[in-house]
Amino acid sequence: DYHHGNGAQDIFYQRSDVFTISIHGHPRSAYPNFSGYADEIGEGAGLHFNRNFPLPQGQNEKQYLEVLDKALTMIRRFQPQWFVVSLGFDIMKGDPTGTFSVSPAGMGEIAKRIGQLEYPTLVIQEGGYSVQNLRTGAKSFFNELCKTWY
Repeated sequence: DYHHGNGAQDIFYQRSDVFTISIHGHPRSAYPNFSGYADEIGEGAGLHFNRNFPLPQGQNEKQYLEVLDKALTMIRRFQPQWFVVSLGFDIMKGDPTGTFSVSPAGMGEIAKRIGQLEYPTLVIQEGGYSVQNLRTGAKSFFNELCKTWY
């Protein structure tokens, strides 16, 4: 999702049994503006179990995938029993609320890399405000995710 997952961060910020990662537009220029900074790493028992990757405006697909790979490496180290994806199509080029330029094929690549983790996965759709991007992005994402499972 182009926007920081502040609700998920708030819920799990002090827990060590859930590792939250958010890749999103930098809060200096993207809603919600008050959370999602890189120095927000959890507290108490949850210290180091929260990670934010705030990205500057205009990230291209290659740049986004490089950050995704870093996040997926961290997830592998954590070895979750379940993987929950907050899927936002607002990272796609042309979304009226985001500034990233991920293509439909890029959404498929994101799904492929997530699926290759081989964790039981729940996908929750969040952002995406372009009907065309929802149509093409969802088709590409779920087609590629299913290929990794079957």
